[in-house]
Amino acid sequence: MDFMHYFLPTTMSDSEMASSILTDRTFTSTIPGLGATSGKAVKLVGSVVVNGVEAILIRRRISKLETIFKLREEVYCKANYEDLLELSRSVYEPSIRKRAFRVIMGIVGGMEFEDLASAVSEWHLSESYDLLKEMALCFRLENGPEEYVNILSSQISTNLRCYGMRRLPSSYIQRHDADTSMEVPLCNAFLLFIALVISFSENSSFSKLVIHELDMLTFITQTFPAILYPNSEFNSTTKAPLLLPAKLVFRALLEKLDPTADSLDAPSIAQLEVLLSTTVLNSISLVSENDLRVSILSPWTRVRLGVNIPSSSSKEYVHNLNTVSQRYRYTREFRDSHHGTRQFGYWLSIAYINNQEYGRATARTRTLAREYAARQALALLGHCILYSRTELWQQIIAFPFLLLCSTTTRLACRRNTYR
Repeated sequence: MDFMHYFLPTTMSDSEMASSILTDRTFTSTIPGLGATSGKAVKLVGSVVVNGVEAILIRRRISKLETIFKLREEVYCKANYEDLLELSRSVYEPSIRKRAFRVIMGIVGGMEFEDLASAVSEWHLSESYDLLKEMALCFRLENGPEEYVNILSSQISTNLRCYGMRRLPSSYIQRHDADTSMEVPLCNAFLLFIALVISFSENSSFSKLVIHELDMLTFITQTFPAILYPNSEFNSTTKAPLLLPAKLVFRALLEKLDPTADSLDAPSIAQLEVLLSTTVLNSISLVSENDLRVSILSPWTRVRLGVNIPSSSSKEYVHNLNTVSQRYRYTREFRDSHHGTRQFGYWLSIAYINNQEYGRATARTRTLAREYAARQALALLGHCILYSRTELWQQIIAFPFLLLCSTTTRLACRRNTYR
């Protein structure tokens, strides 16, 4: 009996070999193996823990960013702006996105947006579009029909409140050469931000997005119809400067678009040239005709638009002390002209804001600025209460403000290390 075939390798037929090569199926049993249930539990618990830790870290980060930008500290890190933009993306939960977006609105409204504009210009174009579209929507609905405003009234009003937090009350400013106060358009700071992002952009892609996707030219002409009408009230020397942000946006777009590189830009360029040639925009002078960015970031531009001068640099305050003093003089004249009227609380709040900025410019420290602003507000308040022209209900309303000012004064005197 031949036993050798037990030790020789078994040969496979061609069909069997082809079947074994081409078959990649895995045969599984319906009976769970050892540890299957515990493995699923460990995986589930692990996913919950990881997601929970990520959520905690994200919430801590957005809370820290809110604190940093609320305190308006002097030195900002580029990573803060990058994280803020990242947290505003649609991939995060709505509560995180809303908080990040409101911080961004506050930065833009306060016009301390140079670093933010630089970060947006370096961001992905689609992400920049989503952010700016949401910002523009707030102003479109704010000026739109009432039925559209009511749809998102709560969310839009909150965003605009964050945006206007650092502006003068009700976005009004009193001109020393005007008989009446005039309204400063709420979207002006947003337009300056758009103009600055355009100037930071490296090519014409962002400018095309602003014109075609955001339809910013239509938005501006609808917000400021005076641009298209030569006999408008904005032709006056006092109201024409309010159209300065619109002119800066048009100029920034015109500088970035190149008809030789893309013939499709020719109609947009022609439209911009027509808008800039209008009487009202042609009469507005810029701080620097050669450097558009200087005109956008100039403190004088902020003053003309009724926005508080930012506290990002003590040296900048010293250099622009005359401008701040001029605003302070405007406020005093406004106070004298509205003394003892219904706008008592309004002029007092403006006086406090302007005195605070004036104190920062002279004292160079926030501690001394607080003390100075509080003492000046106390003096103004006491002066108003002592006069008989002030009604009793106004004195009652002013009393909590008096306590607030006195408390601020005491705290400012004690905290001499806060700069």
